[in-house]
Amino acid sequence: MSDGPVFMHLLHIHLNDLLDSNAYSIALIKEEIELVRQDLEFIRSFFVNVEQGLYKDLWERVLDVANEAKDVIDSIIVRDNGLLHLIFSLPITIKKMKLIKEEVTDLHENISKNRGLIVVNSPKKPVESKSLTTDKIIVGFEEETNLILRELTRGPAELDVISITGMPGSGKTTLAFKVYNDKSISCHFDLRAWCTVDQEYDEKKERGILLS
Repeated sequence: MSDGPVFMHLLHIHLNDLLDSNAYSIALIKEEIELVRQDLEFIRSFFVNVEQGLYKDLWERVLDVANEAKDVIDSIIVRDNGLLHLIFSLPITIKKMKLIKEEVTDLHENISKNRGLIVVNSPKKPVESKSLTTDKIIVGFEEETNLILRELTRGPAELDVISITGMPGSGKTTLAFKVYNDKSISCHFDLRAWCTVDQEYDEKKERGILLS
């Protein structure tokens, strides 16, 4: 699902809206909804900082269980076989999500150990535990971030493209995500969109940002 990040973002908003509701049918499963929201946010934070193509099978399982969770929760709320979903489907879905969360946790720890790097917005490890190599990378990111921010906010009014290139694993996605979420960008542009090129497109497997 090439629009997976968008789906995950919209699902996060949907779950937050449900948690803010005082409807009786939602109140019955608020604890379960919160568990789903927390686990999905944990899992999503991992995939924001890695090349999704390297973990394609796991990413597809994440999207499957996220979509399943949405269907089950919505069915309970609208009382479409709600009792059956409440007793059987919801606990099974939550268990599937817990297993994926455990797998993601193990992956993150292995990646951090093997590369000796800190993943930005890490689900478990704090930014303070940086190695000297990581310090240099972060400093470089600051320089590149400021350069891109200047180009985006002070550049020409017409449509423009700014490319981020580099070797796999060099932090291109992390840099793009940092720019995308910078306050100066969200204030400067009326519209922002984070999109992912389908993995079957071989020429450039890069994520992209649309700003207007």
